[in-house]
Formats: sequence, C-alpha cells, structure tokens
Amino acid sequence: MPATREMDKVELRSGEEPVLLCESPDELMFAPRTLRLRALQRVQQIKHAPISEMIEILQRLAERDQQRPEHYLNLGLAYAVVGEWEKSIQRLQTAVNLYDDPTIMEQERQIDPRAEELQRQARYHLGRMLFEHQRELGKAVEELHKAKRQDSDDACVYFYLGQAIRALVERESLVDAADALQTYLDKGAPLGHENEIREFLKSRQVGTRQGAIS
Repeated sequence: MPATREMDKVELRSGEEPVLLCESPDELMFAPRTLRLRALQRVQQIKHAPISEMIEILQRLAERDQQRPEHYLNLGLAYAVVGEWEKSIQRLQTAVNLYDDPTIMEQERQIDPRAEELQRQARYHLGRMLFEHQRELGKAVEELHKAKRQDSDDACVYFYLGQAIRALVERESLVDAADALQTYLDKGAPLGHENEIREFLKSRQVGTRQGAIS
C-alpha cells in the first residue's frame, strides 16, 4: 500500500478550528478562511505524507483537470512551503487567472460553494508572495486590494496590503530620486556633493541587482 494512503481521514487541528481534512490523498479539503500555508506547514509533521509527495499528487490533479483553479492554488502553497517560490508564484498566478475567467468561475460556483472564498485566497496569497519576494509590487497591491474587497474582515490582508503599498511607494520614490540626482551629475554637479551622490547611485545599482537575483 502506498504511504500516502495512510493520510485518509487525517484531521489536523489548530485549537478548535479544523485546519486540514483529507478525505482521500487525491482530495484535499481546506476549511474556509483558514490560511492554507499554515495547514500545509502542519502537514509536514505527518510521517507518511511529506510535502514532496503532496506536490506530486496535486500536480497529477492539475494535469488531469487543467481548468480547476483550486489545484493550482494548492500547488502554489505547497511550493511555498518547500521554498520554491518562483513555482509558487507561477501556480498562484494561474489560479487567479482561472478564477478571473467568468466562464470558469461560474462553473466553479456550481461545483464548489467555496469558490468565492478560494478566489479570494488565491488573490491574497499571490499578493503576499509577490510582496515577500519584492516582485511586481504594483500587481501585489492590486491583488491584495481585490482580496480586501471580497472580505473586509481579514486582518492579514490589511497587513500585507499596507506593507506592499509602503514598499511600492518607497521603490518609486527612490527611482525618482535616483533619476533626479543622475541628471544633476550629468549637468556637472554645480553645487558639489558629487562623491556622496555617486555613492547613493552605486548603492541603488547594487540593491537593484540583488533584488533581481532574489
């Protein structure tokens, strides 16, 4: 018997709230409004169900039914747990794209009463991942705003939305400052401070390269 079969009927709890219920290894059911990342992290504690095996299961589900956004949402969160954040962002973006398709979303509503909540979670986690890895901050803000409109009571959304807006403003402000100071140097730096400005511009270049690598 494969090891993953021992996941049947496993229920993990955080306090009194169900975190994850596996009716079968091919059917992962997450409680509404529960942060899926926390649930997947808890799954790592199950001896016979490492995240790598879960990813294989989820990948097969996604390949079998490529228009079910929930499979990609689960995959994105599983990849986040194992630190493969590029793959995580890609899968979460696919989930958001599918949920945003009116035809697919209507089908999801008929299949799953949680469709609206899962769409919100896909937007939230995509925005969160984009912010945490400093990728497409404008997109992160956009998705987090959409998640907030779907549920104005989720404090986690406000945290990441605020942080993403802050990072975006800081980045844009620094870009404007660097452009202005580079123009000042190009015009001969008539007020002096040339070395100070060049150090600032050099630090900006190093920071930009490190951000691209990370």
